[in-house]
Amino acid sequence: MPFQKLKKCFTSPKKLLKLAILILCIFFSIYQVVKCVEKLMHPPISTYYGFHLNETIRYPSVTVCRSPSFKTDRFSRFGLRRNSDLSIHNAFRFFNFNIHTIEYFLNDTTWTFDELISSLAYNGYGYPIADVKIVEFHSVTKGRCFTLTPKSTSRTLSISGGWWFYLKHNFTVRSLDLYGMSTAGFHIHLHDDNEIMTSEVAQENNFMEYIYLEAAEDMRMNLKIQEFTKINTNESPCVHDNLSYSKSKCQELCVQKQIAQRLNCTLPWLWLLDDDSNLPQCSDATSVQQLISLFQPHFIAIYCTSNLITYMNEMLGYNVNGFVSDIGGSLGFLLGLSVIGFITVMEKILASLIRSYFKNKTKTDVKERDLRSGQLNNLKHMNKNPEYLHRKNDVHLYDNLRDFESDDFKCYQNTLVVSDNRY
Repeated sequence: MPFQKLKKCFTSPKKLLKLAILILCIFFSIYQVVKCVEKLMHPPISTYYGFHLNETIRYPSVTVCRSPSFKTDRFSRFGLRRNSDLSIHNAFRFFNFNIHTIEYFLNDTTWTFDELISSLAYNGYGYPIADVKIVEFHSVTKGRCFTLTPKSTSRTLSISGGWWFYLKHNFTVRSLDLYGMSTAGFHIHLHDDNEIMTSEVAQENNFMEYIYLEAAEDMRMNLKIQEFTKINTNESPCVHDNLSYSKSKCQELCVQKQIAQRLNCTLPWLWLLDDDSNLPQCSDATSVQQLISLFQPHFIAIYCTSNLITYMNEMLGYNVNGFVSDIGGSLGFLLGLSVIGFITVMEKILASLIRSYFKNKTKTDVKERDLRSGQLNNLKHMNKNPEYLHRKNDVHLYDNLRDFESDDFKCYQNTLVVSDNRY
């Protein structure tokens, strides 16, 4: 039954035109729907810049480490050589594990909070009145470090509303390293509340701002805050919806868990591990040295730390989809033209062309019919005239040539038929 109805579409040009336009509209609608579904499944991400005038400012966390990182004059108490680096090979070879632990060694040979920071203030309030959280941890290369995180925002947009630190140092002789920097100073990292300082030598992957403050140096820093929010997409599932997610903490915790599982023991340097991990403290030089060596880089890594790329690209600002949208919107709004109206207009245009074609064809047929009718009438007239009947069929006769320019001769020329195909 549907096939029979489909056949009727080919019976007239009007129905055939409707079928063709309907098929085109169906295919174009399917194309548009597919494109819309693709955009819905993989929505394009646009990055825009904006400005906010906040009434309050959330200051970043500050991590402070001292340089030199250890009290090397006390190393001899634990069997270590004076002024030795803990990362060198067999640094703990003569460490007396029967008497001391690594935790006691680190607490005794590193700088406490009071030895590092004489006073601090945040948002106009000094410590301990200032609403600040302090986290202490140990690093293999930088000793004991302290992370200070503000618990509240600041309403004062001036020097009195931010951080104030008075740092202490007991250096007596200024010495320089290979880069011309003083070996007596402080390593300061500015970072987000959720980020931490990892065991990496460079902290570029942790969204940190690094500052080295030499001893007896004053510094004032004016902060400009930029915020970048990423969208969790199917192509980047590593972005977590939880606001407390920390990329650096996740990476460092993974590294520390692998080290602890490999050595089957733990040390204060693995400070992110839970206290209920049920792992014993490492109590031999081999385990300690293996743990320290696992923190040291033995490879070169070439990589990108950010996917933000500045680019300039020329592209067409108008395509077929935009053209169809503009035409459809303009004609539909201004003229009220729709697909049904477009079909009606095309039907009228096609019908007008067909009528014009058949009208011209009819005029041509009428002219041909009138011409044939006139020729037949002339032939009948010549048959009735005895003068034409008694003439001989010879073009050389004078009687046949004398009326060469007359109308009778022209009529005779059109109607005379000879047996040898000559006039």
